[in-house]
Amino acid sequence: MFRFIFYLAFGYIVIKLLRVFIDPFFETRPAKNSTTNFTPKQEEKKSTLGDYVDFEEVK
Repeated sequence: MFRFIFYLAFGYIVIKLLRVFIDPFFETRPAKNSTTNFTPKQEEKKSTLGDYVDFEEVK
């Protein structure tokens, strides 16, 4: 039982270390020529945060 837990922990550490070195190869980087800034339309910019909403009480 102790050996199983040891190998499980050891395998977990090995996998974590391998991912540190292997994952950057598969990371996608955005193109340098493209713009990543999102500018919403004028009607989307209008915020309704803090607006008063009148709810009717239901009995």
